[in-house]
Amino acid sequence: MAKNKIKIVGIRPPETDLTLSGYGGINGRISVAPIRPKVPSLGLFHVGTVLGKELRGEGYDPDISFEDMASSEPETLSPYAGAFSKFSGVPYGSGVIHKMLRGKPLSSLENTVREADVCFISSLFTAGAASTAQTMGAIKKHNPNSILLIGGRDAQYMPDWYLQRGADAVFLGQAEGLVGKVTIALLNGRPVSFPGVATPNSIGGLGEIKIVDRARLKNLGVNSLNKSSTTISRNTSLEQEIFPDFDKNILSEYSESCDGALPPGVTGSVMWYQTSVGCPRSCDFCPSARNPYFSLSANRVDRMLEHYKNAGIRTILSAEDNFLARLLDKSRQGEQEPEQEIVDIMKLIRSHGFAHEFSNGLEVGLLIDRSGSLRE
Repeated sequence: MAKNKIKIVGIRPPETDLTLSGYGGINGRISVAPIRPKVPSLGLFHVGTVLGKELRGEGYDPDISFEDMASSEPETLSPYAGAFSKFSGVPYGSGVIHKMLRGKPLSSLENTVREADVCFISSLFTAGAASTAQTMGAIKKHNPNSILLIGGRDAQYMPDWYLQRGADAVFLGQAEGLVGKVTIALLNGRPVSFPGVATPNSIGGLGEIKIVDRARLKNLGVNSLNKSSTTISRNTSLEQEIFPDFDKNILSEYSESCDGALPPGVTGSVMWYQTSVGCPRSCDFCPSARNPYFSLSANRVDRMLEHYKNAGIRTILSAEDNFLARLLDKSRQGEQEPEQEIVDIMKLIRSHGFAHEFSNGLEVGLLIDRSGSLRE
């Protein structure tokens, strides 16, 4: 590695394709779950942008590229790899559920990561964990010396599992303010001792642990019961976060929502957006409530939507944990009334010309006040 020059690759793994045989269907197969390889990946660009900014601030010269294996070859199927191959067929009644990878084959990573100093993946869903782990294995196979960073909701609550499969660091919350420091420490062979980051050395002996030890997570700064500790809170105010630098070639491939192809009259590119994170409630069964609640002002949303529009995005999908949670936030003092802010944000989406979807739904009961009347 040239002095201060760092080659970084952000990777979105292939999707997991599930089909059922033995019950009819097209060519003897029935699709078990819809696969949406052209649904956008916001984390890919957001983490890359943040990492680049933080490294440049420390005097490094990052060369960052992206590989979306799912959207680039959405019709390509390849078998499960390595130890996961034994799970490629699972008996189900009188039939079999077949698992394959849908997207660019893992063998293609040889050229992608050969010279990479750092690779990062955001693993959001448990359903994609096996695909992520196989991608991690391929990265380490083709470049054992590359540093592998993992984040995302699924990794946050299963750090042991991802560390066992080759991760050099797992982020237990937001990466902003940490990802640059962690990367520099790992590149220089220094121990990582930042709260909210798990490494093979900081999380204790792994052994054959399959389920996260909540006590150990708590020692690392994660309150696994309800409200999160400050160590995994958002380290940067949402109002100050930088906007992601999109790769327009990849962005042009995003043409689906979680419900499938866009309806007539609605066009891509498609991208996720957030105007808040977390939830002001503290329900012990919900991971959203473990994160402190923050929401964006309408002015900040306006700037974000302008950035999206200039990037060529035409359809936006809400990734909100709970968009209407503003109505519950008792910490707002001297700010715009939440009811008006909600109206203003929806008007901004319309005025910027976006098609829009609440992909996570809405808690519509919050629109009703204690008397049973519609809030105004």
